[in-house]
Amino acid sequence: MAAGATYSAGPKELTLLVFYLGNTACAIDVQMVQEVNLRLEVTMVPLAPEFVRGVGNLRGQIITVVDLARKLGIDPLEDGERQKTIIVSLENEWLGLSVDRVGEVMRVGPEMVEGPPANIGSAHGRYFSAIVKTRDQLIGVLNVAEALTF
Repeated sequence: MAAGATYSAGPKELTLLVFYLGNTACAIDVQMVQEVNLRLEVTMVPLAPEFVRGVGNLRGQIITVVDLARKLGIDPLEDGERQKTIIVSLENEWLGLSVDRVGEVMRVGPEMVEGPPANIGSAHGRYFSAIVKTRDQLIGVLNVAEALTF
């Protein structure tokens, strides 16, 4: 699924990286992920939007790090600052997504994927392009291009 694409039915299998914001399970297309960084130091940027944690130096490249829970309006875990950063490539730029926990890489067939329900069409609902139904949980597939619009 391309960065800005929304889910469309078809025989395509998706490979997703699952991550958690608080207790909310989310996922992104693994093709967008450059790496998961557990120790990226972030420097705050004055006057940046509240969801921007700051900037980090990733092997000489300066990247913007976004507090994804804050951007999406999801309550983070109470145990403090998120320390996992998923580095993604979006329109030839690397960005960091600060998350509470990184889960598994999973392959999902089209029978497990549905478009987002019409009742989450609010401002925050537009950040999800699909829902994956597993036996244990529902996972929101993040529309990274939409979610990272500043």
